[in-house]
Amino acid sequence: KTAAEKRAVLDSLEFFDVELWIGRTLEYHAPTSGTLTAKDVEGYLQGRGLSGALLSTTEGMLMSPQDGNGELLKADGLLPDSVYTVWNGLPLFPAEPGFLPKPGSLHKRCRGIRLFPKSQRFPLEDWVVGSLAAWMTDIRLPLFLWHVETDLVELYRFAKLYPSLPLVLESQWQKILYPLRVVYNLLKGCPNILLEMSNLILPGAVEYFVREFGAERLLFGSFYPMAEPLTAIGLLIDADISREQMEMIACGNIHRLIGEVRV
Repeated sequence: KTAAEKRAVLDSLEFFDVELWIGRTLEYHAPTSGTLTAKDVEGYLQGRGLSGALLSTTEGMLMSPQDGNGELLKADGLLPDSVYTVWNGLPLFPAEPGFLPKPGSLHKRCRGIRLFPKSQRFPLEDWVVGSLAAWMTDIRLPLFLWHVETDLVELYRFAKLYPSLPLVLESQWQKILYPLRVVYNLLKGCPNILLEMSNLILPGAVEYFVREFGAERLLFGSFYPMAEPLTAIGLLIDADISREQMEMIACGNIHRLIGEVRV
C-alpha cells in the first residue's frame, strides 16, 4: 500500500484499544511515552483517534490486586463512558479483604479480569481457580493473561476444562514470537482463546492468523505507554486482509466480547 492508501485506511477505521495502562512503568520494559494517568485517558483517546479502551493498572502486579483495583476505582469518575476496566483477580479461596472481583461485587465498569499466576505464585489449575472460572463463565466475563505469566501447557488444560470461558492471551511483555509455534497449536486446540496483537511482531503474522484461525479471534491492543500504538496499528493496516476483517480486529471483536458480559 502507498502512504496515501494507508492513511485512508487508518482514517476510516474505528480502533478500540484492549491494552491501555495506568500506573508505574515496568522496570524490564522501557516506556516509549512516559506514563499515563487516569486524568490523561480521555485526551489520549481523542488525540489518537481511538473510540474506547480497556484500562488496566500495573499496580495490580507490582503491589497487590487489591491496590490495583483500588486505583481503578479512584480513576472511575475521570474516565469517559467508552472506557472499561480490567480488574486484577485472585483465587476465590481463601476469601481476602479489599477490592477483589467476586460473585455479587463486580464493578459496573469492569469487563474483564486479569490474573498474574507466575508473579503471584499460584497455578492456573482447576483446584485453585476453578470457582473463579466457573463464576466468570456464568457471566461471560473474559479472563486476560500475559503469555509470560502462564505456562502454555497449563493454559491448554484450563481452556479445555472451561470451553465457554472467553480467554484472552496477551502478547506482552516479551515478544510472543519466541513461543509462537506453541501458541498456534494452543489456538488450534482451544477455540475459546483469543489473541491480543500488540506484540505480534512478525512479517505476515496477521495474515497467517486470520487465514488459520479467523479474524474473529484477534484483538487490537497497544500496551501503551510501555509500547507505541502505531506499531500494532501498522501491523493491521499493512496486512493483506479484507476491510471487514480489519474492522473485526480493530473494534468489532472486543465490542462483541464486552457486550456479552452479564453485568
